[in-house]
Amino acid sequence: MIEYVIRSRKKIVWILAILINISLISYAQPAENDIRNNSSSGSRVISGYFDSEFFGRELLDSSFIAHHFVLGMSSRLSKRLLINSEIALDYGGKVNGGNNNNTGEITMQQAWFDFKINDGLTQRTGIFMVPFGRTSSIYNSNHRDTTQRPLYLTYIVPSTWVDSGIGIHGVTRYANWFKSGKGLIGTSEYANMEIYYQAYIINGLDSSIDARNGLRNARPGFQQDNNGDKAVVTRLWASPMKGLEVGTSMYNGNFDDNGRNGMFMLGADVFYKYDQYEVVAEVAMVNLDGIEDVPNKMSGSYLEVRADVLQKELIRFLPMLESPSIKAFVRIGTVNTDKDTHYVTHRAMIGFNFRPIKSIVYKCEYQLEDYDQPLNNFSAEALYLSVALDF
Repeated sequence: MIEYVIRSRKKIVWILAILINISLISYAQPAENDIRNNSSSGSRVISGYFDSEFFGRELLDSSFIAHHFVLGMSSRLSKRLLINSEIALDYGGKVNGGNNNNTGEITMQQAWFDFKINDGLTQRTGIFMVPFGRTSSIYNSNHRDTTQRPLYLTYIVPSTWVDSGIGIHGVTRYANWFKSGKGLIGTSEYANMEIYYQAYIINGLDSSIDARNGLRNARPGFQQDNNGDKAVVTRLWASPMKGLEVGTSMYNGNFDDNGRNGMFMLGADVFYKYDQYEVVAEVAMVNLDGIEDVPNKMSGSYLEVRADVLQKELIRFLPMLESPSIKAFVRIGTVNTDKDTHYVTHRAMIGFNFRPIKSIVYKCEYQLEDYDQPLNNFSAEALYLSVALDF
């Protein structure tokens, strides 16, 4: 018990040190756009998104899926205070459908408020997306280029990953921080850099962890933490030049009901855009204190390449549409949800999407999944089609 108290105190001191240091850095930097210059109070917005999917997978019956219908409401109560919320109705939202094939979910996906001091320091409280990795926060179906998330975002970073807590976030800007040369990074002129951070104290993941599902079932509820220990999650990312973003994420917290066994996650990500091409890659490693039936180590990664194609042809043959676009993409990824037993899944995917207008997207992708696991060694093909709309 004494050891647990000491360890908890050390973690709290460490958390406070991070928050205080980040706050001091934020206050030391002049805000380029102070909140006094932002939009006035009283504005209210109702928004949302919707998607419908079709999948045909080897060894399974094909099906249409009413996956998401999400309503969002936000209000700027003052020049410094913003409240935001989202309610998600998944699979029709019918919670008590009578059988396993007719059940859905109704969940509070976000419910937080921000109190903004300046661009460098905003305090957030409530239910929010856990900021681990770059792509985990891109949950809107219309904003994602693909129907299927990477394996990494299913079993290692359990997106959509939502938790309740408190913390701070902000951005610091540095003008003319270095002189870039000619070539891929741009012309010979001074580049501006932006550094973003998020640091939160949350309830954290629980002990529903196994090799088959990774961390997916460990996402917490909002009523009660499964132990008295609190987790810390931080994300730091920078844009040193136009088109380039690099980031790192960290998570640390105890996951078992007694609050004695810890989990540490470390991730890195990079995004680069040049002309019509985009590249995004992420990797994460998970270390868990050894307890029975829980893997000790996990890892996952993916690489995705995208390109806008046929732009001239679209403008020529579809002049009645507003900024139509076609994006082709290819992705490879892998997860190992138990390194001791080598519970590995590989996935390769290729496809494209078509946006006749910005608010709607049609997606098509072919997927090959290969299982290299104890008692499970085979491959399966799948076809995914979907349409997504935001409003």
